[in-house]
This record gives sequence, C-alpha cells and structure tokens, in this order.
Amino acid sequence: MRTRHRFPDVRVVIYELESPDAIEALRDGRCHLAVSFAYNLVPRLDSPGFASQQLMEEPVLLALPEPWRAERDPIDLKRLAQEDWIVGSRQTDDRLLAERACAVAGFAPRITHTVDDYDLLLRMVSAGLGVGFVPELGLRFPSAEAVTVRTPGGAPLSRRVHALTRGALTASPLVRALLSELAAELRTVRKVQWRLQI
Repeated sequence: MRTRHRFPDVRVVIYELESPDAIEALRDGRCHLAVSFAYNLVPRLDSPGFASQQLMEEPVLLALPEPWRAERDPIDLKRLAQEDWIVGSRQTDDRLLAERACAVAGFAPRITHTVDDYDLLLRMVSAGLGVGFVPELGLRFPSAEAVTVRTPGGAPLSRRVHALTRGALTASPLVRALLSELAAELRTVRKVQWRLQI
C-alpha cells in the first residue's frame, strides 16, 4: 500500500463491521475512518457531524442459475416472481433491496435463504437454490463464472460506497491519503472486474 510508504510510522488497523456498526465505532472514537454502503432503494440517514466522501457507485445485478444464460438483458423482475430468493443475513439492507425492487415489479419475493457473503450466494445460485441481487464487486469470486449475471429491468439498482470521518479529521494528511488510496484501489478493482466480465 502506497500510504504505508508515505507514512511509515503509521499503522493502519482494519476492523470488519457492518455499516451501522462502523458508523457507531466512528461516533464513539473506536476508529477514525469508516467505509459504509447504501443501496439506492435503501438509503441511509445522513450522519450529522461526519464528513462523507463517495468512493464509488456500482450497479447491482441479478445472479441467476445456468438455465437463464440464453436470456438477454434486462430481465423483467416479474419473471422471477415464482423463484426462491437468496439475500444477505448480516443486516436488513439486502432483504429490503429485494423486497422494494420486487414490490415495484408487483410481487413480494419468496426469500428462502439468507447468507453472509456473496461467494456463498453465488454458489447457491449456481446450484439452482435461488436467485439474488449482487453488487458488481460481489462478482469478483471465481464462483461468479458458474452463474448467469444480468441487469434487472426497471429503474437501475446501485450501491454507493462512502468513506466517513469526523469533521475535525478531514484536514489530516493521513486521512486524505487513506481516502485517496481507497478510491484508487476501488477504481482498479472495478476495472479488473469489468475485464473479467467481458
């Protein structure tokens, strides 16, 4: 990481937390920078007292079993009304995204499985256990090659990734360097991801 070379005396410690927990850790001083996400159909309330920088916005796509491979973009969600759905289990955002997107299409999804990572979701989809929404970066696992990835019909679905910090830290050279490094890394990962999908 370039930041380590620029600031050799600084040690960066990473904690994996869900978005609400990361914001709480930032609020009570357990961390100085939090990375959080929100879906466009499941927005988060603004966090007063924090400075926010959007790092990226990525599309949310449909992961479908092999029989869907012949189908072209976009897939009308109504066609998935009888399918079992797989959503994330760690927080309510993934469930709410599926419920709201499907409600716009005129049905309530039959959520059968909840799992805690995209690799497992993709493996379950490839085994024919259901369908699910996956943000673009969630397709970086080799298991993505065994599923059909399509754009959902209707209004575009997206996930925005933000970095938050306390307002007083926005002028810190270290915080600015970390934000720059995070944004650059996400751009690189997205370019590689698109190359893999083509």
